[in-house]
Amino acid sequence: LLGRRVTQTPTHLTLHGIFRQFYGLQALNSPSFDHPATLGQIGGVDATKSRGGRGPTHQAAVAAALLFVFLAPWENVIVIPGFGTAARAVGIALLGLYAIMAAARGSIRRPARFHFAMAAFVLWGLATVAWSIEFSTSTLFAVTLIQLLVLVYLLYDLLDDEQLHGNALWALVLGGYVVSLFLIFNGLTGNVTQFERRASIPNSNENDVGIVLAMTMPIAWNIALDATNTRFRRLGAAMFVPVSYAAIIFTASRASLLATAPFILAILLSLLKSRPSHRFIYSVLVAGAAVVVARSAPESSLERLSTIGDSFSNGEFGSREIIWESGVEVLIDNGLNFVRGYGLGTFVDIVGFAAHQAFLAVAVETGLVGLLLFVGVLGVAVFHVRTLEPNARRMWITAMLVWLIGVQTLSWHLHTFTWLPLALAIADQRRGRDDTEQILDLREPDHAAR
Repeated sequence: LLGRRVTQTPTHLTLHGIFRQFYGLQALNSPSFDHPATLGQIGGVDATKSRGGRGPTHQAAVAAALLFVFLAPWENVIVIPGFGTAARAVGIALLGLYAIMAAARGSIRRPARFHFAMAAFVLWGLATVAWSIEFSTSTLFAVTLIQLLVLVYLLYDLLDDEQLHGNALWALVLGGYVVSLFLIFNGLTGNVTQFERRASIPNSNENDVGIVLAMTMPIAWNIALDATNTRFRRLGAAMFVPVSYAAIIFTASRASLLATAPFILAILLSLLKSRPSHRFIYSVLVAGAAVVVARSAPESSLERLSTIGDSFSNGEFGSREIIWESGVEVLIDNGLNFVRGYGLGTFVDIVGFAAHQAFLAVAVETGLVGLLLFVGVLGVAVFHVRTLEPNARRMWITAMLVWLIGVQTLSWHLHTFTWLPLALAIADQRRGRDDTEQILDLREPDHAAR
């Protein structure tokens, strides 16, 4: 793993070959295991020249980053008493390892435009703490926002070649599998909510986990279509789609099912371009999964999902429209607060309920200035994505559209799964570039200034 010389042992008998076959880890099937190059040369970037080499600390930091991505879809399930979630513990470890690594190599990645745009939004969010109507609440959310900014940058720096980035996407899909299987198991065993018989996972909302799965679907499908991935990884990614759809059915989340519409369109377009045999096989798998779900899903879940059309025609969205009206009234009631906001995280304190709409929450909490900065961050992300290769571009645009539909009923402006996919998208932007021009040397100020 550290780039040492490897003897010419048959691939299937070596330790890295076993890992590659079982887990589909692309980094273990890289040129660095066939000749005495270093792991830094994966993806055409010689990190030994541009970044001072990659030692055990770098490997540990990357492992922590991949573990965090894996935990992100079900981050609230494992809670350490008196400390917080396991994902939080991994995030702290990731930050510590990265600090040691950066100090040892003496360089960091030059931030992209996205990071500056996000930093502007974060700084304005911090400024709202000064006039917040709930200082303690806003302070807590300000810390969360800073943590998200740091996370986005760390992933950008660490996932700096195609193999590592691909492993991160695969880790996200594996985390989605955990959520899906958890939901299906709870649905089949009757471990559901008492009122509407909806399946969920511990410490999580049904709609939240449903949107998480919906956003992961385009990523899984892209992995399945990528011929450079291992056969195991491609098959596992393809099977994720029907499995996650089944899980969404058990959540009875109308917003999540509706949010998959852009993905359905994308998958139909991709299947039209695939081989007839592939279309037939996948159609059979999807049809089989649909039959199984229809027979095993609770009748109450299917009935709830069937009311999507009625909700739109009647303008009723689970009483959320009342919350939205109250939020708009509060926003326009005070001219000063319309511009500057009431303070991060204060929507619940003002209206009495969660916003259930990300953009409205941003507008009320950070004002018109914050809303414009937030939209600007999303705009910069779209600008980054549009320069990617076609398959990656379709994947991220589809995921963003899924998110855009989902957050119309969710207060996700400070949610991990708003910023984590954006972080991975920005990291994906840098594939195939000459990274030597993006290095900030911490030990040579003159060079860093250049």
